[in-house]
Amino acid sequence: MLRSFRASLPLILVIMTAGSDGQQDWGVNYSSSSVCALKGSTVKISCTVKYPHDHQLRSVYWTKHAVTDGETPDLCSDPDKTGRVQCVRADKDTSSITLTAVTEADKHIYYCRFTTDAEGGKWTGIPGVQLDVTDLQVETQQTVVEGDSVTLSCKSSCSLPEETTFIWYRNTKTINKGIRTKNQLHLWSVSYYDAGDYQCAVGGNEHLISPAVYVKLIQSVSTKPAVTGEEPPDLCTDPDKRGGIQCVREDKDTFSITLTAVTEADKHIYYCRITDTRFRWTGIPGAHLDVTGLQVETKQCVKEGDSVTLSCKSSCSLPEETTFIWYRNTERLTGETLNNQLHLQSVSRSDAGEYRCAARGKAGERLNSPSVYLSVECEYKSTD
Repeated sequence: MLRSFRASLPLILVIMTAGSDGQQDWGVNYSSSSVCALKGSTVKISCTVKYPHDHQLRSVYWTKHAVTDGETPDLCSDPDKTGRVQCVRADKDTSSITLTAVTEADKHIYYCRFTTDAEGGKWTGIPGVQLDVTDLQVETQQTVVEGDSVTLSCKSSCSLPEETTFIWYRNTKTINKGIRTKNQLHLWSVSYYDAGDYQCAVGGNEHLISPAVYVKLIQSVSTKPAVTGEEPPDLCTDPDKRGGIQCVREDKDTFSITLTAVTEADKHIYYCRITDTRFRWTGIPGAHLDVTGLQVETKQCVKEGDSVTLSCKSSCSLPEETTFIWYRNTERLTGETLNNQLHLQSVSRSDAGEYRCAARGKAGERLNSPSVYLSVECEYKSTD
């Protein structure tokens, strides 16, 4: 299904000047000034060109280069994009470019360029159309006490159109309960049945679904070290967790539990319980285990010569001794550092690429973030 993601912005008329023709006779109208698209979706951008009627239009094409003189590469004839880019002349003065299965590499400013039989009659519509590409991410409180309310948000790194509709799933099935407001799902008085993996998608692109986020439900507990009722299960003897949990008695009064290869399902409050022939005690409030991934946060499109800061973020606070390493593409940029930020001064086009970070804990375990593409644009000036 073809779906164009367009911001609700007015058309832009860009006036260029050359020769003796009146400047009001030349220009480009774009369908929008910016487009926010889901990774993997199809995007269509249109332009209409304007020129004096006593001249003949020779060509209209799309390019990524904001120059007003000389030749620029035609995206529509780029062999590297064969099958993914389609350019169509709707009529003599209107052209569109359609990109399918867009990726981070397609983030760019796209310019409509046309040529006429006028002297120096080559024109580029400035400032062009900015295409941003985003994933969807579910953000929420991931451990909820039974009976409380919870809000889930379907987030994107750029602003999707106002008319965008969102679809919610729990354990791959569409959710019909709760109250929806724009990109949020509100669940009231949650119960055991509301626990599970939550995902979101956008109407018209239901196949482009977000990663799952697990929402765990816990029962409200007493603040006093008293236990009544049935004996709770012992995690250390749970056959379902064999190999993933190790329990050790460090000395007479000290015990430890070690969980390996933790996942979202391990997010919980863990209690140490003591029993003898007369008493049974549970240590309240227990130890709350959060499980996080890493995310690189930064401006994803900067001008050449600007400075930019990249941050390696987690959803919970990592230990103070955690060290960070930065990579661009496959190249390691830094050694291990306690600073979770990477500062790039006066960036050039060689700084563009896929950036990711890694974190190493005290025990030597390592966690890697997904890559985020940093686009560096050359800043061109219009010339008469």
